[in-house]
Formats: sequence, C-alpha cells, structure tokens
Amino acid sequence: MDGSRFDELTKRLAMRGTSRRRVLQGLGGALGAAALAAVGREAGAAPGGNSACAQWCHANFSGSAAGQCTSDAAHGTGLCYQCGPAADGSRVLCGPACCDAGQVCAAGGAGPTCTAPTTTTTTSTTTSTTTSPPTCDQNSCPNGCCDGDTCQTAETDTACGTGGASCQDCAETGETCCGGACIALTTVTNCGDCGHVCPGFQQPNDNVTCQAGKCTFSCQGENYDVDGDPSNGCEVSDSPMGNHTQGTAQDLGDVSCNDMFLQMVSGLLPSDARVHTNPGIAGFDTTTGSAPDWYHVFATGGLGCTNDLAATLTVSGSSAPSCYKLTAITNNATFAAYTNGSGVATISQGAGAYSSNSDIWFVVSKTCGTSVTEAPSYTLSFHL
Repeated sequence: MDGSRFDELTKRLAMRGTSRRRVLQGLGGALGAAALAAVGREAGAAPGGNSACAQWCHANFSGSAAGQCTSDAAHGTGLCYQCGPAADGSRVLCGPACCDAGQVCAAGGAGPTCTAPTTTTTTSTTTSTTTSPPTCDQNSCPNGCCDGDTCQTAETDTACGTGGASCQDCAETGETCCGGACIALTTVTNCGDCGHVCPGFQQPNDNVTCQAGKCTFSCQGENYDVDGDPSNGCEVSDSPMGNHTQGTAQDLGDVSCNDMFLQMVSGLLPSDARVHTNPGIAGFDTTTGSAPDWYHVFATGGLGCTNDLAATLTVSGSSAPSCYKLTAITNNATFAAYTNGSGVATISQGAGAYSSNSDIWFVVSKTCGTSVTEAPSYTLSFHL
C-alpha cells in the first residue's frame, strides 16, 4: 500500500469517531504480532531444534549432513519427509539415501545398498527360501543322491530316481544313487563314478577289475597286449604255448648226425608291459615282457659222426631286430649268438660240440626291455 492510500485510510477511520493516533497504534500492534508469529514459526524449524525431524536427522547423520537434513526438514522437504518420521513409512533409510518403496537395505562390501527382498514361502511349520536347487548329474550332489534334477537329502528318505531306492537307503549302505538305483562304485561298470566302465571290460583274454574305485587291467596267461591299448584286450596269443622253461621244452624228437638233414621250427615271440595272471606264465621274464621258447632234441650221434652243430635264428617283422638271442645247450657246453641288424643269429660249432645219445636244448629269447613291445615271428633251423 502506498503512503497516500494509507493516509486516506487513517482519515476515514478517524471520521468514524476514532482518533488517528489510536488507529495507527492499532495497526502497528497487529503488524507486529504477525511479524513475531512468522519469526516464531521459522525458529521452531531451525537446525538443531527439538522437532522429530531434527532429532531423527542428528541420530542418523553427523556434521554437515545432519545440518542439511535438518534444514531441508524445516522447509518440508528432504530425507525426513522421504523415509523419516515425517514420511508415510513405505521407504527406509539406507546409508545416505532412501530406498524405493518395496526395497530393503542390505549390508554389502562397499556399504549398505538397496535391494529387492528375498521371497519366502511360509507354512505353519517351516519357512523356505525360493532358491534354485543344485543341478543333479548323478554324483554331483553332496550325498550322491538325486531325483530327476533335484539333489535330495538323506534325511528326507525321498525316492532316489525312478528305480525306487531311497536316499536314506543309499546313504546307509555307503552306495551312490546311479540312474535311480543304489550302486557301489567298486564294479567294473561303475568304477569310481556312475557309469564309468573300466577299459578292456568284456574284451578277449584280459582281466579287468575295480579296486577301491580304480580300474586294473592284466592279461590272461600267454595272451599279450602288444599294442598297449586295453580297449581291445590282450589281442595277441603266443605260439607255441607252454614251452617257456627247460622242463617244458617242446620236444622235436631224435635227430641223427646227418648234415644233409636240416631241422626247422617256427613261432612267435610276443612281448608287452602287462602283468600276466589267471593263469600266470611259467618262465615269464618281467624285464623283457616276454617268455622264451625252449626246444629239445635227442642227438643220437653214432659211429662215424663228428657231432658238430650248426643253428640259425631268423627274426621277421621286428621294429628292433637286434633284440633277440639264440642259445644252444649241450652236454659239453653252452653256446649263444645275438641277432644282428637284419634279425639273424648263427651258432656254428665243430666236432665234439655234443656227445652221442645226449640231450640238446635250443632257446629263442628277447633281450630288450618293455620299451619295445611287439610280436615278431621267427624261424629256427639247425643240423647236427
């Protein structure tokens, strides 16, 4: 209001029987009261006051952050009106900020953060968290028991797969649930793991077992795993068999001292790096992985015989032809020759190499170790 209008107002009020002095005093008192009321309202909301927001701000913040919170509240804004005592209760304070409605404040490595709540399903007796169960691939569950794609616990006695065996049954017997049945992981078809079949199982001439969850492989008797691959068993059979000691030498009969009459015999000399059992091999040499072949003749000799001896060993199909040996044992001496790079060894002895009507043994053997495993053929020819 400008000065002229204010002066006109006081004059009109004075014309009604009230002095101008009394009018001015009344207006001044009213304006002063209004001013004091406004100041009083501002002081009641000042920072650090005793209002609910001021107390809440100083309880949750300190320093300049508490002052800013209280100042905002005095103007009806800020955190106190978002998630404090002046709010509707739908939001919560989380660190320096308020979470959105429906969120919860969770502790984290970098400080509290707002996050969605975990959904829970509550029954009359239990509360379960809706989390995905572990994927069940036979032996992946802690107790080794699964029903479909869900790991079961031994305590529930829930059916373990379609076979009807229960988790509790498997746990009590120390077995594992494999394909719906309780299985001991000590068989050749479930060795150490569900469905793990030991190499060589049901292959020719081998022995396959599962010991303490580990597969074992060996060869039966005079059958050899020459290629070192258990998946095809012990694939090579010796020939001849059973002639691997002096006492079990193959008998070639009586032989006269006719130099024109050449005796000849052939065979295989296989080797491998396997144990041989069920049955074992008499005369087997573990160093070379083979068994020597023994042959016996009865030298008749006689009137006019010089009793000389000539024998040749020829090895064929060997990757190491110099790894073999020919031995001749007579009543007078023992003679030996080693194969050369062509796989040939020769023994030649003059008169008196043996006596008439005596025994002679020939031995074909391997000299190299199991770094060489093969099955070469050989021919032994001799005359007396």
